[in-house]
Amino acid sequence: MNSFEALSIRPYRDADSHACRICVAELQGIGRALLHAGERYAWETGATDLRIGVMSENRKARDLYLAEGFAPYSEVLAKIR
Repeated sequence: MNSFEALSIRPYRDADSHACRICVAELQGIGRALLHAGERYAWETGATDLRIGVMSENRKARDLYLAEGFAPYSEVLAKIR
């Protein structure tokens, strides 16, 4: 993903869900600040759980999400020609 980190926050609710994808430069905690803001918004608007997607090779983002309390939930394998 070049010098950008993809941040995809998807709050799940029973009848309603929202999704957003934001690309941010890997500078001075911007990704962490956006993650906190998205999480705060999700909880304040009634989300019951949060799921976040990350590319397997994006170790920096994965480590951030794990450090912020996210845990592995499911795994998707792909075969690309």
